[in-house]
Amino acid sequence: MAGKLISFGIKTETTVLIIKITREIESTSVYLQRIKGFYSFFKENKELTNFNFSEINFKAYESELITTKIFEGINCVFVPNSRVFIVADFIKKNNLNDIRVVGYDLLKQNLDFLNGGYIDFLINQKPEEQGYYGINNLYKKLVLKEEIEVTKYIPLEIIVKENATSIK
Repeated sequence: MAGKLISFGIKTETTVLIIKITREIESTSVYLQRIKGFYSFFKENKELTNFNFSEINFKAYESELITTKIFEGINCVFVPNSRVFIVADFIKKNNLNDIRVVGYDLLKQNLDFLNGGYIDFLINQKPEEQGYYGINNLYKKLVLKEEIEVTKYIPLEIIVKENATSIK
C-alpha cells in the first residue's frame, strides 16, 4: 500500500528515502515486513523504473541526527511505523517543501501533521478491529470450542487531510 501511495501520479525521476525510526530493539518488528512489502511493490511493477531508494536508520531518541543534508534530492519519504511525526516536525521546522510523506497510524501527532500538510498519507491498520477479532477468536476457540478462521483480512484505510476530519 505504501509503495502505491508513494508512486501514485509520479512520472519523473524520483528519490525515495526510507527512514527507519526504531526503539531500542526492533530488528524483528513488523516494520521490517512493511519495508519488504514496500520494495516488493516496486519489483512487481517493473514499469516504475524512475524510482531510486535510500535508507537511514536511527533510534527515536536520536532525532537530532536528522539534518537537512539527508533530504537533499529527496522527493518522497516513507516511514514504516507510527513515528512519522518526527520527520514531519523536521520538515515543518526546516521549511522543506514538495516532499511526499507516507507513514502509519492515527496518533494525534500524526493527524496534526497530516492536517497541517506535512504528511500526505497515513495508513490505518485498524488496531482496535484487529484486537477485537483476536479476542473474539480466542473466546470462540476456548469457550465455545468452535473452529475459527486462521486468517482474517481487514481492509486498510488510507487517511488524507480531506477525510481525517471524520476521525475522533
